Amino acid sequence: MIGNDIVDLNISRQESNWQRKGWMQKIFSAEEQAVIYLSADQEKMVWLFWSMKEAAYKIFNRNSGKICYAPDSLHCTIDKISQEEALGKVLHKGIVYHTHSVFETDYIHTVAKPEAVNDKINITLIRKVNEPIKLPAHLTLNKDNLGIPYLLDINSGHSIDASLSHHGSYTALVY
Repeated sequence: MIGNDIVDLNISRQESNWQRKGWMQKIFSAEEQAVIYLSADQEKMVWLFWSMKEAAYKIFNRNSGKICYAPDSLHCTIDKISQEEALGKVLHKGIVYHTHSVFETDYIHTVAKPEAVNDKINITLIRKVNEPIKLPAHLTLNKDNLGIPYLLDINSGHSIDASLSHHGSYTALVY
């Protein structure tokens, strides 16, 4: 299982006021809020935690078939962070999802998995929204009856877990 989320920072600045009264309390735990408020870059930390929660939620949604997003029920911790990336965990209903986030000038992208994230096995395609997704010829992108994406290997007939995310100018596909 795999999940991912991408946050277009330019759009988030235009459309989301994370500093408005009550917003942080609805989304983040007291511990997460403390990390955000103590951070040198509060905006970056807000959208990092947001993307971690969204990526983990996509795995939960796939496994449960339930759409019941409650961001305050997903709890984020950061194991390691630098200017370029962050490694962390999201705890949800007793399950730990490991995350790897990448910071770019215009977006934050997070991949989540129930086991430690290994970049060598995850193929990530990030593109501008109006650019086509370029997959190998033997793979096709499909969605199941719940709208959850997967790739079909037309040579073998096997399906491959995939996670599709889009926000603002960006789309990310991870498989």
